[in-house]
Amino acid sequence: MPEEECCIRSQLLIGVAKNLNDDDYDITCIKHHVGGPLEMESIEDMSELASKTAGGLSQAIEKRLKTEEKRKLGHSFLL
Repeated sequence: MPEEECCIRSQLLIGVAKNLNDDDYDITCIKHHVGGPLEMESIEDMSELASKTAGGLSQAIEKRLKTEEKRKLGHSFLL
């Protein structure tokens, strides 16, 4: 049980970047931030999920930024 609790509290910081040759996102870095040890299978699953969700997140941010460009200066969610 203590092993499971350590894994639950574990966090990975995963960097992704769009591959210039296709629409995939590549893992650029992985850092174990906090928590206990993780099994390699868990790290692979988390990395795959990060790579898959990066595209949707990137599109949502781009859409929001285009919306913000139309707003008056100083009225942005980024401030």
